[in-house]
Amino acid sequence: MLGLIGISVFAVPPYGGPAYVLVPSFGFLLGMPLAAWIASLLSRSSKLGNFIAEGIAGIIVIYIIGLPYMYIILMFIWAKPWM
Repeated sequence: MLGLIGISVFAVPPYGGPAYVLVPSFGFLLGMPLAAWIASLLSRSSKLGNFIAEGIAGIIVIYIIGLPYMYIILMFIWAKPWM
């Protein structure tokens, strides 16, 4: 939230502000709160030894949100090839 209001906390230009929404990696940041929530739900309902599976589930959620966002920004906003 601090980066979106203009404080420079991000590593790549623009370092802060609402323009950072158009950076392709912003989708991964959007996926992190949902991934944390999913991992916490899994950790409540599982036994102690499943922390690796919970972490992998969180990573999968981040990629499910981040990769389509990156594709949309690169192809339609930046008009650059996917890879």
